[in-house]
Amino acid sequence: MSYHHLNFEDRTALMLESRKEGFSARKFAELIKRHPSTIYRELKRNSINDVYQARYASDNTFARRRRGHRKLKIDSILWKFIVEAIRCLWSPQQIAKRLKTFPDLDQTMNVSHTTIYSTIRALPKGELKKDLLSCLRHENKKRKANGEPKKDSILQDIKTIHERPAEVQERKIPGHWEADLIKGKDNKSSIATLRKVPTSP
Repeated sequence: MSYHHLNFEDRTALMLESRKEGFSARKFAELIKRHPSTIYRELKRNSINDVYQARYASDNTFARRRRGHRKLKIDSILWKFIVEAIRCLWSPQQIAKRLKTFPDLDQTMNVSHTTIYSTIRALPKGELKKDLLSCLRHENKKRKANGEPKKDSILQDIKTIHERPAEVQERKIPGHWEADLIKGKDNKSSIATLRKVPTSP
């Protein structure tokens, strides 16, 4: 059985077959020579109101691939957020997953873990690259030893709300973001937040 991605023809066939009475995802996987887990994942990820949609699935796949090849701007608030999260010993996978949980995050602020990895590798030689690679290696060791890394740091390089420029304070210009780290009891845990600053009418 193959784990390869489905093409649009496969997805169209899946959409038609899945709407028939007695449909079996496992039998359909055998029919198109794909692993059953590929079909189950496809149905779960791309169904609307429990009805699989081939076009929706293809559009989602295209969007994920575009996000995976997007380049990060190293002077952006998103990049600073990612840098501090890595220093907290978050993995790129954890960061990408966390970004998806922010309700007001638009697509320009949503990146995949592969984009984070590739951006770090593309950095010029210097202290920042050395620091981030060291954190990633340390995070991997902590994960293997303890299961989950300790996520504890302070967003040192990001301006506080009180230090933001006047035009941001007045909320007249759209497109500004705020990053923050909420500390838990006794500093034993932390929650990273990223929100878009609303504009005034």
